Amino acid sequence: MGTLVPAPADAAGGERRGQRKRPVVVYQAAQHAREWITPEMVRRLLHHYVDGYGTDAELTKIVDTTELWFIPVVNVDGYDLTFQDGFRLWRKNVRDNNGDGQITGADGTDLNRNFPYKRR
Repeated sequence: MGTLVPAPADAAGGERRGQRKRPVVVYQAAQHAREWITPEMVRRLLHHYVDGYGTDAELTKIVDTTELWFIPVVNVDGYDLTFQDGFRLWRKNVRDNNGDGQITGADGTDLNRNFPYKRR
């Protein structure tokens, strides 16, 4: 729980990292578990692209020339926890930091504080 899973290197039509022919855009939401509205925003954006494809020239061009990724919930376990009593404002993932089998305020990792410096 709380682990980021990278996509396979060939997930984008056989292209390898560093050899992409198209730019990549990633739309992600719910990095902070308590931000319930953000998955809906990503879902609506996805539908905007899908519904406009073939009818809106600008959207069609973007879809045809850009690799688009839509990740509605990045922090899946933390997001799920916020629907339980007492955890509505939980922000982090659900990592049991001390291994006691209970999730308390001292547990979890704030996902946006753990990116390496100058990541690529």
